[in-house]
Amino acid sequence: NGCRKDTTAPITLNLRASLNYPALAAVCENTPALSVATATVTNLVAGTGVYGGPGTTAAGIFNPGLAGPGTHNLYYAFNTTAGSCKDTVWRSIVVKSKPRPNFTTTNGACLPANGLVQFNYSGSSFAGQTYSWSFNDPNATAGNPNNATIANPSHNFQTGTYNVNLSVTANGCTH
Repeated sequence: NGCRKDTTAPITLNLRASLNYPALAAVCENTPALSVATATVTNLVAGTGVYGGPGTTAAGIFNPGLAGPGTHNLYYAFNTTAGSCKDTVWRSIVVKSKPRPNFTTTNGACLPANGLVQFNYSGSSFAGQTYSWSFNDPNATAGNPNNATIANPSHNFQTGTYNVNLSVTANGCTH
C-alpha cells in the first residue's frame, strides 16, 4: 500500500551493578552483634545498598542471638543512582548453638559429714563438649583440687557459701 512510518524514541540505558558478597564465617549464638557489611560493587556503579535477613540491620549489623541457631540467608540489595537498576546478592551464615550448662548436686543444700558434694551435669549435650568447673574453694588442696574437667565431678567442701562456676565448650562455642 506504500504507507510507511518510522518512529524514533530516546532510550536511556544504565549499567547494572556487579555485586560481590564474600562468604561469611560461622558464629556462635552468644557472639556479640557483628558487621556482615562486606558486600562490594565491583564495577564502581554509584548507588545505595541495604542489608537484610534474620537478625540483620539495614547497615549490616548481624545479631546471632536474635537470629538464633541455624543457617540464615542474608542479603545485600543495591539500587543504582542513575535509573532504577536493582540487584540483590545473598549469602548464608551459620549460627552455632551455644551450650546451655546446668548442674545439680545430690546433696541439695545439706553438706554431708564427710564434706563430699557430687555435681551432676544436666545441661545441653553436644558431641565432644568439654567442661571446666571452678569450685572457688579457698580450702582446696592438691588432693582436693579447685577445678575439674569432667561432666560429673565431686569436691570436698567445708561449711560455707561457694560460687561454683561451670563453663562448657561445644561446637566451638563457650558458655
